[in-house]
Amino acid sequence: MGTQQHHHLVFKFDIAYRGKDLLRAQICEIAGEFACCVSPIVESPINGYCWIYFAPDGSKCWWEPSKQAQRIRSELIDFARNTSVLCTVFTHGELGQGVGDQDDQIESAPGLLYELD
Repeated sequence: MGTQQHHHLVFKFDIAYRGKDLLRAQICEIAGEFACCVSPIVESPINGYCWIYFAPDGSKCWWEPSKQAQRIRSELIDFARNTSVLCTVFTHGELGQGVGDQDDQIESAPGLLYELD
């Protein structure tokens, strides 16, 4: 049994944000082979917000795909810091997977101030 932590990134921006499609394309470019984990742009019917979701890679901690996805998440976080887009990181583990107090954490800040270790 290995440790599993699932790191989700959610990018939030105003529906009037210029270049929504370009933003998604840039996220996909940074994601590289993990571009399949990038959602379409989701537009809210209320309050004028949009979201793009970057799903977890699904591998176990310390596997090479997990390390590669970690590097990509860090690059996406740095990218978000240089935009007006809010990025939220949500991390959770599965019960019995050795994650301890890491379960069900939510971290969020304008411009993203959260670093994944």
